This record gives sequence, structure tokens and C-alpha cells, in this order.
Amino acid sequence: MAWFFNKKERPTAGPQLYPVTCEAVVSAIRAKGRDVHIDDAGFATTDVDGISVIIADSDNCVVLSALTTADARIDDSPCDADRWVTAFNVNCIGPVMFTTTQPIDGHNATIVHADYRILGSPFALTEEQLTAEVVFGVNAVTEAIRGYIEGFDVGQSPWD
Repeated sequence: MAWFFNKKERPTAGPQLYPVTCEAVVSAIRAKGRDVHIDDAGFATTDVDGISVIIADSDNCVVLSALTTADARIDDSPCDADRWVTAFNVNCIGPVMFTTTQPIDGHNATIVHADYRILGSPFALTEEQLTAEVVFGVNAVTEAIRGYIEGFDVGQSPWD
């Protein structure tokens, strides 16, 4: 069976869809007037008020990530980074936060991470959708790390 349409009834093409790639995310950030630095190893970063956001390809997604050392808090009050991160993940909507231990200057340091993932292949987004995801993700990870550094109270940890 064949479908025949006259010009008035012919379906129109849908919106232009773009694959979610590191390059597309970098382009969206630059289109918003932000600088993106790409180093020799191919890592892309953008700076938001002193917080570096890393842009990286991962399996089927692009990751926007910010991180800091657990001892980078402005106030001197003691803070259990793992409890703070758990309370953040339970009580806040935004990026996923987690901690890792990394060797820095000869000792193991706790690193606090905030990650936001934008699903990639096989998905594609319109330019507006991609820009909205990128803006939300960059803002979310920087605010999460800033919240940790500035001692933002995220509520009661389920561990308490």
C-alpha cells in the first residue's frame, strides 16, 4: 500500500537533532559565551567562579564533573565528607555526589566529586534541549561543590 500526499499534506521534517558528544557540549558552553580550555590530552574544562568543570566522554554519556579536596571547606568546623555527600544525595535534587581517596603530595586525600551525566548515544537532542541540559549540569555541579566548600547544610544524614 502506498501513501500519496499532495504538497499541503506532506509531513514536515522534525526538529534538527544533534548527538550528545563532548564536542557538542563544548560548543553549547561556548555558545553561551563561556571559555572552554582543551588540554593536550584532550580534556575539556570550563571555569565557573573559580570552580573548574571537567567535560568528558563516557560510555553512552557526557559527564560534567567538579571536584575538590574534602579539607577545602571555608569554615573550620569538622565535616565528615561521606555523611555530607550522603545527605546531599538524599535531600537535594541535582548531580550525584561521591567521595574517592586519591594520593596527593604523598598522602591519601579524600576527594569530593559532583557529577552530572547527559545521556548520549543512541539518544539525540535538539539544540535547545542540549543547551538546557548543559546549563543545568554546569550550574548543578558548581553549586554542589560550592555548597560543600561553603558548608551548606543539606539536612540530616540518614547515617545519624
